[in-house]
Amino acid sequence: MSMAPGSPILRVDRLQVSTLAGRRIVDNVSFGMLPGEIVALVGESGSGKTTIGRAILRLLPDGLACTGGDIALRGDSLTATPPRELRKIRGGSIAAVFQDPMASLNPSLKVGRQMMEALRLHEDVDAHEARLRCLAMLERVRIENPQRCFDEYPGKFSGGMRQRFMLASVLLTHPAVLIADEPTTALDAIVRREIMEQAVELTREVGTAILLVSHDLGMVAQYAERSVVLKGGRVMDQGDARQVLLQPRVDYTRTLLDAFPERALAGGGSTRRSPLVRVRNVDVAFRKSRKSILSRKEYVRAVRDVSFDIRSGEVLAVVGESGSGKSTVGKALVDLYKPSRGEILFANCIERSGGGKGGARTRPQVQMIFQDAGGSLDPRMTIKQAVAEPLRAGGIAAAAERLRRAKDMLAEVGLGDDMHDCYPHQLSGGQRQRVGIARAIVGGGDLIVADEPVSALDVSIQRQILDLLKQLHSAYGLTYLFISHDLDVVEELADRVMVMQRGCLVEIGSRDAVFDDPRHPYTRALLEATPRIRRVAPSRYALASLTNRHADPPSGHRFDVPAAEPPEHAVERACMVEVADDHFVRCIPSVECGGTAGSRGEADSEDLPWA
Repeated sequence: MSMAPGSPILRVDRLQVSTLAGRRIVDNVSFGMLPGEIVALVGESGSGKTTIGRAILRLLPDGLACTGGDIALRGDSLTATPPRELRKIRGGSIAAVFQDPMASLNPSLKVGRQMMEALRLHEDVDAHEARLRCLAMLERVRIENPQRCFDEYPGKFSGGMRQRFMLASVLLTHPAVLIADEPTTALDAIVRREIMEQAVELTREVGTAILLVSHDLGMVAQYAERSVVLKGGRVMDQGDARQVLLQPRVDYTRTLLDAFPERALAGGGSTRRSPLVRVRNVDVAFRKSRKSILSRKEYVRAVRDVSFDIRSGEVLAVVGESGSGKSTVGKALVDLYKPSRGEILFANCIERSGGGKGGARTRPQVQMIFQDAGGSLDPRMTIKQAVAEPLRAGGIAAAAERLRRAKDMLAEVGLGDDMHDCYPHQLSGGQRQRVGIARAIVGGGDLIVADEPVSALDVSIQRQILDLLKQLHSAYGLTYLFISHDLDVVEELADRVMVMQRGCLVEIGSRDAVFDDPRHPYTRALLEATPRIRRVAPSRYALASLTNRHADPPSGHRFDVPAAEPPEHAVERACMVEVADDHFVRCIPSVECGGTAGSRGEADSEDLPWA
């Protein structure tokens, strides 16, 4: 069907989605999308954002059904389209990228095969042409070494890398409409900006309209033309994205904006505390897949010669790009990964070292909050059983005592008696994250490794979890290693910040020093790439990026940017140089740095100056 100029390519008209019991999840929602336009759906969890996207695709879960309204693509109703025709439309005219890329990728098939399968299903191309187009698209979405990634399995990559594979796969067919459900949740600021700029470029080139489902209001204000604010399945406001978000007309929008993290007035100082954990010259390497049993073993160094201290009672945040080694460092601390070199000392005793078998006896002292709260919980256990499990592993034999302490901890994190017998699938994302926090703390751990604990949550639920983490930190004197790509969250929570790039530590210092006086080029780029919404007057907000002032390297040095794949036997001359009190940056000296304070020549010292 031909379209009149200026007609919506996708139109949602008075859409209603209800449960079998008749409760409306989406209630009379209407909006349209022009070719090449980015329209954002924003709102807290349960507002109906994802349900609307799935209704457009006719992929509603069991128990939900469209009970009113219409959805039209190029003027043709999708609600009346037969299933056989829908299969041609999905992935061709309408494509989708969901929040969890691993749920869409087959872990038993290589990345390249899955990309080619999707392309060849909708276009008449041979295998050779499909391969070339897939490799070109991987390169276009900034995948380093696309040939290697093409021939690997999805499980070999970080969440951010897997999301980029999904984006590359759906963009291959140049869809008319792309439904992007939290497409950048797992990505760092720089990659998020690259992906969104790539999406904007796509809309200009081929006229793809993008329905962006997101809780990142800063990103929405920067990239979307129009925004639809939802609450409880109803439209609260819609219009020009910047006007809706920066000059909010309804109280609900102001509530969302006021839930954004903000830097605390106190904290972030350079007070030296005694170290709880010392990490010294740690490497973590993973073996590459061998093409045949006769080929030699090859390794990828995910973490390269990293040294730092975690001081007792502090929140040390780790930030960096996807694949920079943030989560690998955290998992090495909880003994999920073995360092191939170097050592990790807990309370001045070597607990885990390269090639060693130590660590099991201290595991209850180091606990982890995982990014995917639902995936880390056993679906066969009730939440009280899940929280009690670490106590059994810690040697508390009496089942009644374990359950009592589990219930007390669940109450501490805001989950009442009526929820104790629920299973993980019966909880919301925020509630599952509370269970993960309770499970990490119930055993009395001294160090909590929090790996992206709020990345998948909307701003209002994120605010609740951040307040909970701060409350527990104060009440129990906990020490956090807080891994995140959300710099707003880091700025509110952290005492110190360490920045990682390509497996290396490139900058470390107090929160205020790193945010207000970033030195390394990568740190400055990371901060600049973060759009933020700030209140400038009552009911008025402004969009701004963090400071990105030019910084000169220390005298006699130049800043070092770690190589993506350094030669196997390369001699690294980089060293950490103090540029201010308790603020260090990775540099290469104009002369060998042996004997210089803060150099790698002193990496075996008990007290590294930047640690």
